[in-house]
Amino acid sequence: MIMYCLGVLKSQILSIPLMMNPLDTIDKVVYQRFLANSMSPEEILPVFSPQIINISDPDLNDQNYPPLEVLERRSLRPDCIYLSYNAFGIYMYIGRQTDPYFIEQIFKVQDFT
Repeated sequence: MIMYCLGVLKSQILSIPLMMNPLDTIDKVVYQRFLANSMSPEEILPVFSPQIINISDPDLNDQNYPPLEVLERRSLRPDCIYLSYNAFGIYMYIGRQTDPYFIEQIFKVQDFT
């Protein structure tokens, strides 16, 4: 009983995890755990092995889907734009050295900031 109580007290459901975004709430953590328990193995796989898609190719069109790449620090280039999916959300990485013309064409803004 003592080991069970200590395990529950140390779980992320009752205590906030160390690597948690300050904007997240404990309700969001519990909801994500609920979603993970109801997902199939194919749906939960991106949580453990997120992949990225390079969308900064100027020749990209609707017929050609860009190849998936493994998310690693060495595979990210500062002159590219990537989409990443981790089963709970879609994130975008915009490199600091991305062509300003390309940023203007996609996001309709003049500046990186």
